[in-house]
Amino acid sequence: MAETKKIVARWVEGKEFHTTTASGHCVVTDAGEKAGGNNRGPSPIELLLVGMAGCTGIDVVEILRKKRVEFTGLEVRLEGTRAETYPMVYT
Repeated sequence: MAETKKIVARWVEGKEFHTTTASGHCVVTDAGEKAGGNNRGPSPIELLLVGMAGCTGIDVVEILRKKRVEFTGLEVRLEGTRAETYPMVYT
């Protein structure tokens, strides 16, 4: 059976949210000043790229370990371009 994860995002003010993850960690997200926020944390859309980079990195590390490849570092670089009109998804 697939595992279900639940999070809670609580609005603080403006565009700032404090989100508690299923594992109990707190993440502060906010919009940048140009978007009407106070830039107190990464934007939620930035966190999509963070999650993708993290998942990719973990997968690569696990593959290398299973193949018994020795390595001393790994860097995952991601670049996302957003659509200029709504919905402003990564294209």
